[in-house]
Amino acid sequence: MANQDMTLEEYQSRYAACKEVLKQYLQYAHGRDIVIWGTRENGRIAKEALEALGRESKFFVSSRPRTNTWYGLPLHHADVLDVKKHYVIRTTYAAEVVNLLRKAGFKLWSDELLVVSKWRDDMQYCGRFVGRGNCEYKNLFATNNGWMIKCLGKYCSLDSTVRIVPNHPLDYVTTNGILYHPEVSPLREKFQTTINKMGKPIHFGEEPPEGLVEIGNDVWLGENVVILPGVKIGDGAVIGAGAIVTKDVKPYAIMGGVPARLIRYRFSEEMIGAFLRIKWWDWPIEKIEENLELFYYPELFCETFDAEYKSAVEAEKDTR
Repeated sequence: MANQDMTLEEYQSRYAACKEVLKQYLQYAHGRDIVIWGTRENGRIAKEALEALGRESKFFVSSRPRTNTWYGLPLHHADVLDVKKHYVIRTTYAAEVVNLLRKAGFKLWSDELLVVSKWRDDMQYCGRFVGRGNCEYKNLFATNNGWMIKCLGKYCSLDSTVRIVPNHPLDYVTTNGILYHPEVSPLREKFQTTINKMGKPIHFGEEPPEGLVEIGNDVWLGENVVILPGVKIGDGAVIGAGAIVTKDVKPYAIMGGVPARLIRYRFSEEMIGAFLRIKWWDWPIEKIEENLELFYYPELFCETFDAEYKSAVEAEKDTR
């Protein structure tokens, strides 16, 4: 059952994934009482999925319980767990929870089962395209400047601290928000009228003069990366921790520093061309699964799926 914090589509996706995992692995419970670790929405979904399979949970577990019951069941502290008596359905990735379970002797699959997935398919989020396989996109859009993102490609790896930061106007008398920021200026009505009259950019809440940020597919943005307006980050690029990206980033470039500069490319020019032609990120998940082993061998991957690259490799062999 969806609620105000979760769309019906998201609920259905999580519920179906949880139920499928439970069907595969509940056999390992071996008669032990099933308990659920997690008191957020995923915990509730796990309980409903269990009930749909004709199973039930004895109680919920939390490392910091704030009440005695939750969603109709007792809520206990984690110190009640006994690996011989309990099989844990875990609904969180928190390292603290994993460490507590391991110290108590719970092993993944045989004694505890992770039933949540961060997988998301293509979607529209906050009116923007967000590609499948992204996990931390909500943190990026939750910032005050999330509206400056035009699109986020597929299969990106984003640290939760990545930010989009707008420029302050340098061609006014002051860079202070009194001239353009409606949340901090007591002159809001006056400056909005003046800006409209003069045709000046407002620098807040509208598309910045530099344009919106575009993030390609298979992009890795490290911790505390800052991206300025108008930047386009190409497919396969990597931005190192703490970098400030002020200019467009070419596909498969590894960038770092302040401002961000090219360190090297992930692959050769020929292989980059092959990846950009193959566009594996557009494949259905079934095709990725079918060819998963090749993803660990980039050169063989390119030879297998790009005729132009394969011909070049064969031609090079003939000249030796």
